[in-house]
Amino acid sequence: MNAILYIHGKGGSATESEHYKLLFPDCEVIGLDYQTFTPWETGQEIRIAVKELKRRFENIILIANSIGAFFSMNAGIDNKIQKAYFISPIVDMEKLITDMMKWANVTEQELESKGVIHTDFGEDLSWEYLNYVRSHPIEWHVPTQILYGRNDQLTSIKTISDFANKHQAPLAVMQGGEHWFHTDEQMMFLDNWIKGMKIEIATKQDVPALLDLQRKAFGPLCEELDWKDAPVLTESLEHAYEEFARYTTLKVQNDEGLIIGSVNGNVTDGSLYIGRLMVLPEYQQQGIGKQLFREIQSRLPHRHAWLCTCQQVRPPYEFYLREGFKLYKSEEVGPGLTWAYLEKSIQAPRFTFNTVGLFTNNNKATVEFYTKTFGFTTSWDGVQPNVEMFLGNNRIILFPRSSFEQMVSKRFQYPEGFNGTMELSFDVPTFADVDKEYQNTLNCGAKSVLPPTTEPWGQRTCYVADPDGNLIEIGSFVKQ
Repeated sequence: MNAILYIHGKGGSATESEHYKLLFPDCEVIGLDYQTFTPWETGQEIRIAVKELKRRFENIILIANSIGAFFSMNAGIDNKIQKAYFISPIVDMEKLITDMMKWANVTEQELESKGVIHTDFGEDLSWEYLNYVRSHPIEWHVPTQILYGRNDQLTSIKTISDFANKHQAPLAVMQGGEHWFHTDEQMMFLDNWIKGMKIEIATKQDVPALLDLQRKAFGPLCEELDWKDAPVLTESLEHAYEEFARYTTLKVQNDEGLIIGSVNGNVTDGSLYIGRLMVLPEYQQQGIGKQLFREIQSRLPHRHAWLCTCQQVRPPYEFYLREGFKLYKSEEVGPGLTWAYLEKSIQAPRFTFNTVGLFTNNNKATVEFYTKTFGFTTSWDGVQPNVEMFLGNNRIILFPRSSFEQMVSKRFQYPEGFNGTMELSFDVPTFADVDKEYQNTLNCGAKSVLPPTTEPWGQRTCYVADPDGNLIEIGSFVKQ
């Protein structure tokens, strides 16, 4: 038997390891509640725990969360770990500490003088800790997979990508994910990542395997209903090929390439029909069907979705109800058999964002500024009051202040100097481009508000004002 060693993050506990027992049913899962909180002390605790486990188990798999991953990489356990799963790992502690110093407005000289500084955001800054990190660069040679939330506020996508590339570690990024994976959706993503589950579009070559999956998945249900001639059991391969051509079919495979789950769908006039959601019996109750069901709806744009299922088979019927579908029709199809037709409509948003409009003192001057400085294009004839300008797929409009006052029969007060009520924000590739474009805007007539500055959150940014005093931000999160 193999062992799973779970190392929690800050504020966590060994009890979190219980979650991984279902994911590794053939392994003994152990969580470590470390008692210290420095890499030199906690690393020692982890090293002792691994040494003890190695006496009992042939292989040890490490799952480490956040700072637990950093502690693990400082434990000198490379040669005792078969493979590792890192969840939101801290991979550049020096950068994190120096970032926190900036947030707290603490210099290295102050930290060295005081030794430890308490911050308003609850973290203690330690000179000893910073020196240890600098003198002990990470050395990690274990095959590792990394899970990262795109909205992680502690580690940037560049930092985690650089680490993953350096260590040849596959990196999975959850869009909308956070540093702390805790919601149902985030935990489902985590589980499927560990299982190696990847949803792909099935091909024509998969049809025989899909038909086999169909018979195995629906067979027990049909037997329970004494429905021996159910279409899902009697369908021919020829008919299966014909049906496949009409639908988009998604599949999930296990590590051996066996298709263990599938669903299909077809959109007609904005209405999505979802059919044949199926998972091999031995893989059910693991969230695979739910992930497939949501994925087919995500991949196929629609305004309305519908499906039919046997009302006598309660688990799938109740699952669809929990997913927001409602019964709109029932149909008797045989003794004791009722087809339930379920639907869900996607309510269109009450509003759709259109554009940003700027009220100008002088349309001509403002058009000239934005076209010359940022590359906006326009077909404005120089006469009409309304101006549309485009930058790629983005649009802004200009309208003279005097014309707008005349249109609404009202007079307005306008900010003197800089308009601090809103901004237009532009991204550029690198820090150097921020400096370059800042100077370019000044050359084109902009007024400086904030020269290029590198902020504590890792962004280099600057602010200028256009001819009407509207604030413009130019920024980048990429150093090189």
